[in-house]
Amino acid sequence: MMFGAPPDGAATLKGRVEDTSGGAVAGATVIVACPGDARNAKSGDDGRFEVIGLAAGRCSVSAWHVSFTPTAIDVTIPGDGTVSSTVVLPVRALEEDVVVTATRGSRERIDEVAAGVSVVSASDLRLRPYQALPQALREETGVAVQQTTAAAGSPIIRGFTGQANVYLVDGVRLNTSAWRSGPSQYLAWLSPASIERIEIVRGPMSVQYGSDALGGVINVLQGPPPFSVTCLVRGIAAAVPTAC
Repeated sequence: MMFGAPPDGAATLKGRVEDTSGGAVAGATVIVACPGDARNAKSGDDGRFEVIGLAAGRCSVSAWHVSFTPTAIDVTIPGDGTVSSTVVLPVRALEEDVVVTATRGSRERIDEVAAGVSVVSASDLRLRPYQALPQALREETGVAVQQTTAAAGSPIIRGFTGQANVYLVDGVRLNTSAWRSGPSQYLAWLSPASIERIEIVRGPMSVQYGSDALGGVINVLQGPPPFSVTCLVRGIAAAVPTAC
């Protein structure tokens, strides 16, 4: 595939896409970008690719595969003939969820926590239809929602509600054991626009959060306010649109 009108060229680029152990990476997308010309190709089962008709000059050869970290190298294309190149793709690092609610004051990997834990990201919230924040938790394991009015809702964690659950906002208590014992609508007061993630710990957490943490703990972690300077700088630094 060509982007724009390529100049006349007689050079050929032959190459191979491989991993850090020297194994072939099949099905990688290879893009050769030269001044005034850009072309792409796919690596075969042996990791090899070929791009013909390139003009002389310094070109960038980048390779991408879903299981690897994208990599780019520079290659000098001669006036004619064939040049060879190898692009090495490191294996993409495994992503992991880290929770801060299960153990106060420390971060733990979600698969190392000795409790039932759910993490709801901002992207998850955007995919769920809800009017009040508690309604967005209906899809989480072990969580039900009692709804009194259209703009309210009280989470029920393993059969416990009201003062038997602890609500936190950035680790600071929102409710206390002195509040009403029935369904409490306090989470509905929070604006979903400022939420970055929600951590839910199911099961008794009284040792860390007090005797009222019987059903579990819900910790709402907020990000920068929408349209804030911090949010703008974050988007510019990432060079991609942000949720802000």
